Amino acid sequence: MKRHKMWSNLSEAEVKFLSDAERARTVIEFITYRFNRLKDKVRSSVEIHQKCINISEQSICEAIDKRRLVQLRRLRQMGHGPRH
Repeated sequence: MKRHKMWSNLSEAEVKFLSDAERARTVIEFITYRFNRLKDKVRSSVEIHQKCINISEQSICEAIDKRRLVQLRRLRQMGHGPRH
């Protein structure tokens, strides 16, 4: 249905085509352009999502490291930590 509507809109546009082949070429170029724009948007979204994952991963690792340090300090205070 959308494809038919696009053809209709293209036919009703002020642009006059010399032939059906020219109209088809124009539609193919338009569809290719829209597809490439969509592909770029998806790529951008993936990059943003990947950055968020990396930041979350880094935060989790930092929290784990901090917890380990706290545990080591507690063990040292109780006399169970590594001795120098």
